[in-house]
This record gives sequence, structure tokens and C-alpha cells, in this order.
Amino acid sequence: FSKTGVGNLSRFGRVGSKIFASVGAAAKKMGAMVKSAGMLMAQAAIVGTGFAIAKTIEYDDALRSAGAKSRATEKGLADLDDRAKMLGRTTSFTATEVVKLMEELGKGGFKVPEIMDVTDDVMNLARATGTDGAMAAKLMATSMRVFGLEASEATRVADVFTAVSTRTLTSVEELAEGWKFAAKPAADLGMSIEETAAMMGTLAQVGLKGSIAGTAIRRLAVISASSEAATDSMKKKFGIAFKDAAGNARPLIDVMADIGQATKNLGSGDRMQEFYEAFGLRGVTAVGGLADASAETDALVAALEGAGGEAKRISTEMDAGIGGSWRRLLSAVQGFAIV
Repeated sequence: FSKTGVGNLSRFGRVGSKIFASVGAAAKKMGAMVKSAGMLMAQAAIVGTGFAIAKTIEYDDALRSAGAKSRATEKGLADLDDRAKMLGRTTSFTATEVVKLMEELGKGGFKVPEIMDVTDDVMNLARATGTDGAMAAKLMATSMRVFGLEASEATRVADVFTAVSTRTLTSVEELAEGWKFAAKPAADLGMSIEETAAMMGTLAQVGLKGSIAGTAIRRLAVISASSEAATDSMKKKFGIAFKDAAGNARPLIDVMADIGQATKNLGSGDRMQEFYEAFGLRGVTAVGGLADASAETDALVAALEGAGGEAKRISTEMDAGIGGSWRRLLSAVQGFAIV
């Protein structure tokens, strides 16, 4: 070989060695990558399994708690299980959210058949108003018990709360807070759930919300139905009757309207003084608000009484967009995890 040929062959050998070395290194790296990918897949499988187990445990605990609160038989528990899983697959509520609101209904004294009837209405109220399902269930259960309503009237209750929260400056959460104080005295005076909710809504329009509005209504209800001497004094002050001939308290909305008429010609200072002497410091703003807006309150009562189907309609609209699609996807994922 010539000297040049030997040199070229030598260079070829060195290049070949480098190529083989590079291929070997690449293969080694690829092997490491495959190994890492396998480890990642194994870790993902472990995490996924852990997620599924955690969600299943959470669901199962909530389901059994709902069964215990509703005194469910073995069949009743199975019925709740089937219903919750079905709703979890087909709605924007997860199965766990469903059994948690079922639990609140059970605490409210509802039996399994009643829970099965009421659940859809609770879900409609929650979605229509953006309220937590368990809170919506608690509010509906309390309202139905206080006002003596059957499970078959759950749609009416859901519609009332949806309608008042969409027509006034109050939310379902604020209504629930005020309801603790206002509902029982109002029901004891014979007021309907629509009338009570309308008064809460009217007070919200003048800045009285939540417990402030609830305690104000309770105070007005107690004073208007208090002792004979007290009501006689109020009658002399405003020239109106607080009770009918049979001794029953007149509707509070009507009383507030009459007070508004009786004091409309007084000066602002004298009017405020009359309210203060009759209802105290805590009742002044509430009386003024309800007395001045009696027509609006009456209109709101009529709107609430005619709000049939509002909760379901707004709930459907809320779930018709991207948010609803995303919630249904997450609900389906949890349902798959439980399966």
C-alpha cells in the first residue's frame, strides 16, 4: 500500500470506532430512557390506583353515613348507592357529592323513598344558584319540616329559593343563615314559605341580609303577636289591628303595609321615633324597609308563587356551557375510579 492509502485506512478505522462508540452510547441512553419510561408508567399506575382507592373510600364512607342517617335497610342502602352512581355518571355532580347531600336529607328526617324523590330538586337548586349541594339539602330539609311540606313539594321549595336569589340582592347562603331565625316564627304566624322568602328578599334590597334580616323578621313577628296589652298599645300608636277577631296574628306583610300607610304623613324624625318606640333599635330599619316597600314585597310574593320550574330551567342553562361539560367530565372520571 502506498503511504497515503495506509493513512486513509487508519483514519477510516478511527471514524468507524467513533461511530460504533456513538451507537453504543445512544443504545445505552435509549435503554435508560425505556427503563425510566417503564418506571414512570409503573408510578402512574400506582398513583392512579391510589386515587381510585381514595375516591372509593370517600364515596363508601359518605354512602354509609347517608344510610345511617336515613335509617336505611340493606335494600335502601343499595337503592341510594345505585341512584348516586347513576347521577354521578349522568350529571355534573359527582357520586360523592350526591351521597353527601343525601346524608343531609337523612339528618333532616327524610326516609330513603323521600330522599329518592327530593334529590333531583336539591341538585337543581344547588346548580341554579351555585350553592354547595349539602348546604342546599340542609336548607330544603329545614324549610320543608318547618313549614310542614311533604317531599312531593320539594320542587316548589327549590323554585322559591332559586327565584328569590335571582330577583333580589341575596344569595342562598345568606338566606340559609337568616332562615335559622326567621323561618319558625314566620311559620308559627301562618306565613307561607313564599311570604317569608319575599320578606327576606325585600330586606336584602335595603342592605339587611343573612342573620340580620332573619333576626329582624323574628323580632317583628314576636312583637306583632305578643301580649294583649302590647298589641293594644301598638294599635293605639299606629291605629291598626295586629290580631284578628279570633286572636290570630294578622299576616306580617299586611301589618307592615298598614304601618307604612299610617305613618306616611309623619316627618322623617317623628316616623323614625315611632318605629323605635314600637320595635326597638334592632327593628327600626326592618320596619322602615318593609313598610316602604310593601307593594314590592307583594309583587315578589306573586313572583315566587308563580316560579314553577325555575330551579330546573336555570340549572339546565348553567350546565349547558363549557363549565357544565367540564364538571360532567370530572364526575365521569370519579365514577370510573369508583368502578
